Amino acid sequence: MKIDAYLREHHQTRQSCLAEVLEVSERTIRDDLHFLRDRLEAPLVWNHQRGWYYSDPQWSLPTMPLSSGEMLALILGAGLLESYTGTALQSTLQTALERLQHRLPDRVQIDLQSLANYRVRAHPGAALQIDPQVWQQLNEAIAGNQSIEIDYAAPKSPTITRRRIDPYGLFLRRGNPCVVGFCHLRQSLRDFRIDRIRQLQKQDQHFQIPPEFDLDSYLAEPFIYSQGGKPVQIEVRFAPAAAPYIAERHWHRSQELEWEADGWLRFRVQAHDLREVLRWLLPYGSDAQAIAPPELVTLVRQEISAMKQLYSAR
Repeated sequence: MKIDAYLREHHQTRQSCLAEVLEVSERTIRDDLHFLRDRLEAPLVWNHQRGWYYSDPQWSLPTMPLSSGEMLALILGAGLLESYTGTALQSTLQTALERLQHRLPDRVQIDLQSLANYRVRAHPGAALQIDPQVWQQLNEAIAGNQSIEIDYAAPKSPTITRRRIDPYGLFLRRGNPCVVGFCHLRQSLRDFRIDRIRQLQKQDQHFQIPPEFDLDSYLAEPFIYSQGGKPVQIEVRFAPAAAPYIAERHWHRSQELEWEADGWLRFRVQAHDLREVLRWLLPYGSDAQAIAPPELVTLVRQEISAMKQLYSAR
């Protein structure tokens, strides 16, 4: 690409000039020029007067084979990453997008820029503040199967704890970027929100991911968000106003839907953490009625009672 850019800027050049600019031998440059001409079908011509030049200035390097759907996914993905991983990474992502656009045909570049500027928006809500150095080191550790040591600020703990983790992979939960890995402190598989990592250091130790671990299976298993513990069957009735919104989504592989004659919907599913289910139900207000298990019903009643007391006190 640098040879191509130099040829376009200067219109002609000699091997000695390219070798000096790119700090390689003339033999290497000659091999690269032959590769451009013979393998990439560049219209490269050489003569004594001009040296190397393009006989067809309109020729361009082969472009990336992206469909329009893939380009839209690229823009959406970049927008989501900018929103979910903090403003510190925005410039890096923008640079990556611009470099990709330069490898696309002119017509596609225009369409892509149009989508980016006018047609696509990602608006997840509050932005997270993530240390770009932590993000970079974490990605390097995952790629190299390298253990890390982190200072982690859990919201329920007044102190920052130091953990040694074998990071297995990254995922988004509720729009929050997380890392899943083996925690040596707890001796179990745990999830950690990346924006809560205050400091990260890669360790000299390397690890092997257990053959039975699969990230897709791990993420597909729980209903809502939490994992671990024994799953229980929950049952919730949704009023006609909320029922269509529940029915149109596939929440979990264990879910069962049963429509009642009056338009209410019975929703059954396996869940691990009843408090997570409670937080999921609360936004539906009186359009959702917890039926089972009894512990979930008790949690909802206690929450309603506490809210009533909180607001009646004012």
